[in-house]
Amino acid sequence: MKTSVKLIALGVTAAFVGTATMAPVLAKSKMETRFEKVDSNGDGFLDAAEIQASRDAKFAEIDTNDDGALDEAEMTAHREKREAKRKDRAEKRRAKMMAKADTNGDGLLQKEEMTGKVVERMMERLDKDGDGRISKDEMKAMRGKFRKHEE
Repeated sequence: MKTSVKLIALGVTAAFVGTATMAPVLAKSKMETRFEKVDSNGDGFLDAAEIQASRDAKFAEIDTNDDGALDEAEMTAHREKREAKRKDRAEKRRAKMMAKADTNGDGLLQKEEMTGKVVERMMERLDKDGDGRISKDEMKAMRGKFRKHEE
């Protein structure tokens, strides 16, 4: 009984994580997007000049007073700007997840909305060997896949 409860709890958690954060398989990773941005000539390679130009552009973006040096205030402002963007993206993901899971549209998630198709989708996504159970290895594989999309 305890094992079943743990598996159900794990399943619900995995469904939320999967629904809220799994990027489409064809989506570019952050690393790929950054690479393409730095690869200014589009040849599929980064040379020293492209890397330096990228670093110079980032420095200029952070150096808001254009004095050629970064002070603590500029660094703090840059960090806060990045954190605000991350928070905004997380809020959008949560709102999207809620809208998808809240099938009756009342702004709340009832137990009934956390079963059925949600569990079915989770099993389809995670139960790679089709045995009707999710192993630790299958959960680890899902976590690894998620992390690759976040790079």
